[in-house]
Amino acid sequence: MKTKLEWTESEDNVVMRVEGVPQSHKEAVTDILQSIRLLTDDYLQCLERRVECAAEKNTQKISSVSAQLLKSRALIDEARQQLLLGLAAARGEISASDLGFPEIDDPFYRDAT
Repeated sequence: MKTKLEWTESEDNVVMRVEGVPQSHKEAVTDILQSIRLLTDDYLQCLERRVECAAEKNTQKISSVSAQLLKSRALIDEARQQLLLGLAAARGEISASDLGFPEIDDPFYRDAT
């Protein structure tokens, strides 16, 4: 069975489910999903605090929380771009040198691994 990511949304629920994870990838997938769970929890807390700050009419806090929410989204986008570069490397479209690691392309190091 190929690994499959399922995503479902309803009016007040969002569910992500990963099926068919090979045993060799289970720990890595569990780790990343745990990180996503923690990130989502923190994100939700920030959203809730932003609403509370709005109720208090504290525009300075609203702006600060909103800025951090935007920054966190940008960092998530950056992480995805890094993974896409990894996929491009796996397809042979870019080298380790292209990614900023020229020593990995050096035959001395490549033969050592």
